Amino acid sequence: MTRRVNLIRYHSDLPFWQRNYYESIIRDETHLSNIKEYIGNNPQNWEDDAENPHNSS
Repeated sequence: MTRRVNLIRYHSDLPFWQRNYYESIIRDETHLSNIKEYIGNNPQNWEDDAENPHNSS
């Protein structure tokens, strides 16, 4: 799969897959609500994220 993604992107210099992710089982509505909130709010944190290539020194 990684090769196919890199072919579409025309290079493999920048990583595509997120490191250190984990899966979890959503057990109730509260957990689901928290996940939805995290997903909705997370993009605004990208500028300060250590994984953002523009932040590497």
